[in-house]
Amino acid sequence: MMNAARLVVGLQGYTLAHAAFLRSAAYARERLQMRAVRSGRARPAADPIVVHPDVRRMLLTQRAIAEGGRALVY
Repeated sequence: MMNAARLVVGLQGYTLAHAAFLRSAAYARERLQMRAVRSGRARPAADPIVVHPDVRRMLLTQRAIAEGGRALVY
């Protein structure tokens, strides 16, 4: 009984991490901030923050942690 409870708590942790990642990714796609470092194209006044390298790195780290939790639950 306790092992099943531990698995359910782990599953809840994974689902919260995955939901947080999805919300973070959606926010990064819609939030406009500064111009990203690009060359050659016409430049808009602002770009979504998902194109900025550091934000992309943080999103990938968050995704890796969530997918690692899913692997542990399985």
